[in-house]
Amino acid sequence: MEQQNRHPIQIAAARTGLSSHVIRMWERRYTAVNPIRTASNRRLYSDDDIARLRLLYRATQLGRSIGQIAGMTNEVLRELVDADEQGATFDLSGIASSPVRHKKAGEFVEAGIRAIESMNGQALEQELARAELALPQAQCIECVVAPLIQEVGDRWRTGALRIGHEHLASGILRTFLALMRQGLRAPADAPCLIAATLTGQHHELGIQMAATLAAIDGWRVTYLGPNLPAEEIAAAAAILNARIVALSFVYPPDNAQLHRELKRLRRSIPHSASILAGGRAAGAYADSLAEVGALRLSTLAEFRSELERLRAVV
Repeated sequence: MEQQNRHPIQIAAARTGLSSHVIRMWERRYTAVNPIRTASNRRLYSDDDIARLRLLYRATQLGRSIGQIAGMTNEVLRELVDADEQGATFDLSGIASSPVRHKKAGEFVEAGIRAIESMNGQALEQELARAELALPQAQCIECVVAPLIQEVGDRWRTGALRIGHEHLASGILRTFLALMRQGLRAPADAPCLIAATLTGQHHELGIQMAATLAAIDGWRVTYLGPNLPAEEIAAAAAILNARIVALSFVYPPDNAQLHRELKRLRRSIPHSASILAGGRAAGAYADSLAEVGALRLSTLAEFRSELERLRAVV
């Protein structure tokens, strides 16, 4: 009978609305549920596990971060979901508190670098999970994720890290940012921001950070990913009536095609839409960006300030 009440991950996904990937990540990173394993190491989820995953998913749909709620009991989760559905205040003080809240952001970065150096992906995932629990989400990105990306890039260029280290870190950080965005749901009437990189710009962590910060700040974000032709970005901007098109320029810094792509983008997107650009190589395209009226931003803090300013413009 006990075995009959256990279900494979495909059934858990179908009954909760979550993807199998997200369920595995919530289990590994946050210990959201603890399924049993078969002799062949397949996960089997109980009815209680599935009910808990439904609660967690509903809470994230209502705007809660999975890192904030994964440690709550089902009883508290139900109270939280009921309060959020009714728009009522819910006191989170003292709930799911963690001793890592006193850890400084720099210590998470140092621990993350050590994990990358030893090619320990699980340790890096765990350190990022601790950082998300300990810090406000925006601070986690600006003070942990961004410095990690910068440090890994610098060490790779000097030869202190191999390309395998960089790929390991990039893959885990991409997933971390994507899962954070997935837990953020803006109202249907929130202003829309499209995040992408133009043709030839394959590095996407910078634009992922921008997209996630915009989602944290209440924008309805559509993330299109890297290496897209201007006409594809413009088509999405028109369909979604986007207020902002956010672009990132990392490498290469000397792609002559990007000047034409920027002009094509500006001609094709709604006149009311703003183009915001950042990234390590954005300065190399400063003249082209200025010509199309794009605003070049040097830091994530500047990006968030501009989001706040544009949000206030009717």
